[in-house]
This record gives sequence, C-alpha cells and structure tokens, in this order.
Amino acid sequence: MEGHLLEAFVPAAFADAGPTAAADATRRLTVLARGLHRRGTGRLAWWELESLVPRTLALYAPGLLALAVLSLLLLPVTLARAADDLAGLEDVLSLVALLIGQTLGFAFGVRYLLPSGRRGQRGRRGTDGPDRGFLRRQAFVTTGVSALMWAGFAYFDDLRFGFRFGGVTDGWLPDLLGGFLFSQLFTLFLGIAGLSRRPTPLGLPWSGHMSRVAARLGGAALAAAGTVTAGIALLGREGNPWTVLLGTTCAAAGTALMVSGTSRGGQDGAHTPRAGRIARRFVTGTVRGTAAAMLIGVASCTAGGFAAVGVTALKSRTAADLADREIGGWYFSERAGVRSAVTERTLRGGLLLPGDGARPVAFAGTARPPNCTMPLLPRRRCVHFVSRRTVFESRGGDVVALITPGAGPDTTAVHPSNLRSVLPDEGRDWLTRGPAAGVLARDLPPVLVAGLLIGVVGGCVCGVYRALSVPSDLTRAASPGLSLRTDRTASLTRGGMVALLVACVCVPVVATPGDWGGLVHLGTQLWLPLGTAALALSAWGRFLVARAWLAVTGRLPWRLMAFLDEAHQRGVLRQSGAGFEFRHLRLQAQLAATGRTADVVSARGTPDAPDAPDMDEDSDLHHRTP
Repeated sequence: MEGHLLEAFVPAAFADAGPTAAADATRRLTVLARGLHRRGTGRLAWWELESLVPRTLALYAPGLLALAVLSLLLLPVTLARAADDLAGLEDVLSLVALLIGQTLGFAFGVRYLLPSGRRGQRGRRGTDGPDRGFLRRQAFVTTGVSALMWAGFAYFDDLRFGFRFGGVTDGWLPDLLGGFLFSQLFTLFLGIAGLSRRPTPLGLPWSGHMSRVAARLGGAALAAAGTVTAGIALLGREGNPWTVLLGTTCAAAGTALMVSGTSRGGQDGAHTPRAGRIARRFVTGTVRGTAAAMLIGVASCTAGGFAAVGVTALKSRTAADLADREIGGWYFSERAGVRSAVTERTLRGGLLLPGDGARPVAFAGTARPPNCTMPLLPRRRCVHFVSRRTVFESRGGDVVALITPGAGPDTTAVHPSNLRSVLPDEGRDWLTRGPAAGVLARDLPPVLVAGLLIGVVGGCVCGVYRALSVPSDLTRAASPGLSLRTDRTASLTRGGMVALLVACVCVPVVATPGDWGGLVHLGTQLWLPLGTAALALSAWGRFLVARAWLAVTGRLPWRLMAFLDEAHQRGVLRQSGAGFEFRHLRLQAQLAATGRTADVVSARGTPDAPDAPDMDEDSDLHHRTP
C-alpha cells in the first residue's frame, strides 16, 4: 500500500499542470533522487549538481566556458583586426592548437592546482586560502610542469634567434604547449586565492548601510566611466578596439558592483566583515598572494627558462660550415668573425614599429604583428614592407636581420626571430652556432620578467578575492533562488574587478619603451582571461555547465530552478536553507529505485561522501521551510 501511494504522489501533485507534466516531473525527480542516493545525502543543492555531470566533462567544461566567454568579449578586437589579419591554413591550425592547449592546461590546473575544499587543504578560515602544505605542492607541480613544457617548447620551436612573447612559432606543437602553460597560470592564481575546485556559494561583504552606499557609488562611477570610454571609442574619436573592450569590461563590473550594493540579498554571509576591514583584507590578501605567487612564478619560470635554454644550447652546438656556399638563393660567408647570409630575393611581410627608437620587429609572409595599435602607445604602428635585399649577420650566435625596404641602399635592422622561416635549416644552424652563454642572454631574461609579473598579478587576484568574498550562510538563506542570484552577482563583481585590477597592473608593462621581449603582448593577454576564468570556476559557473549538460541530454529542464520551485510549491520538495530536500524520505528512496531508506535517513545527519562536493559544516542544522 505504501509503495502504491508513493508511486502516485508525484503524478497527483502535478496532475493539473498538463497532460505530460506528471510524467516529465517524475522522470526529472527520479534523476535527482538517484544522484542524491549515489552521493549518500538528502540535500539537493544547486551548486552540487555538477555531481550529475560526467567527470571528464566536469574537468574540461570550465576551461571551455572561460574560452567561450573570452571569445565573445574579444569579438570587437577580432572584427577590428579581421581586414588586416586574414589567416591562412597554418594560422588556423596554430589557433586550434592554442585553444586545445589552453583547454588542457585549464583542466590540469583545475585538477592539480586548486584546493579540493577539504579542511586539510584550507587555511584556518575558509577565505584565508590554502594552507602551506598545499602551496608547496602547487610550487612543485607548477615548477615541474613548467620545466617540462618549456623544454618541449624549445625542442619543437627554434629559440636560437631569441625569444619574444607573441612571436611566430614553428608549427602547431609549440602553440599547444604555450597554450597549456598560459592557461594553467589562471588556475594557479585562483588556487592561491583559495578558490576550491568544489566551490560553494560566496557572498559580498556589504554588511551595513554605509558599505552598501559605497558599493553603489563606486559601481555607478565605474559604469559611467566605462560607458563613456566605450562610447567615445565606438563613435570613432579613438577607434581602438582595446579601448572599447576595456570600457565594456569596466561598465559591466561597475554595473555588477552597483547591483550588489542595491540588494540586501548578498548580505547573508556567515562571517561578514565590517566596512572598515574590507581595505585591510585587500591589503593582507595582496601581500600574502604576491609573496606566494612571486615565489611560485619565479621558481617555475626560472626552471622553465633554464630548461628551454638547455635544449636550445644543445641544438646550437654543431653545424656544417657554410662559408662561401649558396643554398636555396642564400649566399653564406664569414669575414672577421662575422657570419652572414644574403639573398637578393624579394621578401614581403609586416613590420611592427614599437616607437621610442626601438628596433622594429619583422614578420615574414602573411604573418601579422600582434597589437599594432595600443591606447597608451600612440607611436606604435604596423606597416607592410618589401625588402629587395635581406641580410642576416651573426656574431658569436647573436643574429641581427637587415632589410632594405626602400628604393635606396639604406637598411633597417630588425629582430630576426620572426624571419627565421625564410632561411634554410642549414643556414639557421650555421648562423646561430655559438656559446651557451649567448643563448642564455637571448632567451632567459623575458621569461624571468614574466615570473615577476606572475607574482604581481597573482597578488592582485588574491587581494580581490580576500576583500570581496565571504562564505554564504547556507543554513539561513531565504531561498535557493536567492542564493543562486547572490552568487551570480558576487561572481560577476569579482570577475570584473579582477580583470580591471590586473589591467591596471599591466599598464606599466604595456607602456614599456620599445616593447622589450614582447611584454606588450603578454600584458594584453592576462587581464581579461583572468576575469573569465574567475567566472567559469565559481559556483555559478559550474552550475551553468551542469544545467546546460543536463538540459541538452534531456534529463532536466533548462529552467531548472523554476522547476524545483514548482515542485516545492506542489509539496514534493521543501526548502532547507539554500537547498531543497524531498518532503518524504521514502519518496526519495522510491524514486531512486531503492528500498534502503535507512541510508538516506542517516545521510541527513552526516557529511557527504569524500568524492562529493563539500558541504557546509552545519549541514545537519538546516533551517527547514515547510
């Protein structure tokens, strides 16, 4: 009799909702009940729905989501450069390899560089970040992987002419390895900040009237400044796509900050700090984060740089003597210790003029220089060139390229690294033959400077998370929907503020005179991906992935929270703080097709299984709303 009554409970509750509503509701609730039974819990929480997603998808989906949001935000820049940067097949393959590498690096970072959220990998308080043991593990893993990836990068690429960020690579494998190295940095920063790979909802620290007023005023100022900046650029007075992008990001972050200060829904934190402590939390988080990120960044970049130098030095040890020989239209000679390669063939390409008297950077063929125009660099520009006579000169392995772009005999000295593809392989070996000290001087400094930049950027990320994150009180939340909206607002606010603050930190890097080591390119590539990574790894971002997968596979509806609210209104579910529970324990067991109701009963008063997302420590004291 009880079994029949339980089988008829859900159809009776949804009987007046439509001809197929009862069957659909039973099927959907069965999916949820089975997921709860497998995890040994009775609490249905929106931030734990990722447990219903295949593990492989859960590992790779945050990276794909971050790349998707980043591609959408970079659309103005892409469209603005489309006329000048028509890509060939090789460029498309390199781009695909770069995206695959970034996805793999993001997944690796989520698995090994983010704390699990358990007490053994966290500080004494939930927002203090991971403990020292886990930071040591991060340092060892990052250093080892960086050394391995840089060694592979140097093996498949040719760094004998020198290394510059944003340069042309030899094939798609270096792009894949570079994308892996680049994206694991984002998870490293967020891991140092304490973001767990099983995130729980977080609130914002606006605990009083004055702090909410300050958040509203600050958000309104940011939104207005961003709107004006983007508007001026779109009207054509500035015309730089990076200005539009920065203004749009500023306006979005300001709007989220203003919304977070308008509603009291976000002030349900269990340990909400006073307004006067927010600045101190930011300073403390920045100092601690900078110290940890600087240590890990410098160590990993030093190990990676020396690994790359070692591989490159081995490739520069021996070469056939090409003096007074001609190969493929190039004439090789050596006079007074200076080796040279000369061709009279016409060479076409693009020329990046950094300004301030710095040496131009040449790109051969259809390759185009990155970031030809920058808001802070009015003299930076790109031009096409046609060289009637091209010369490579080498002194002890240090190569300089000379092009003749005009009709006269005047030559222009350019960086040779992006022109090496026009040389025969034997010519590369012969010109770059020299001592290992020369390879060290050409390749290591930009990598070491990148390690310092990693420390500063990591400190900014930690400061923002330390100041703008408080754990939500999941037991006293008014409703699951409000908890979701609060975390969404908080995630958008933190992501936008991270992007803006990192952009401000990268301003001195972008404005470096002469674009030394290609640091301008590095500075433009850090700030926006960090914001999208912060969104993708938040509890709300994980929920978006889970909801999309469950809806596409037909297991749950797209409007999942609306369905759960309806089930609550119809008496099938009841609210338990920020989550739901089945109103009757035997109903959950019946839907899960199991009779072991005792397991479900005991799970209500015990923590979740170790492989399940972390629960609130007071999960056994849920406030139940009938």
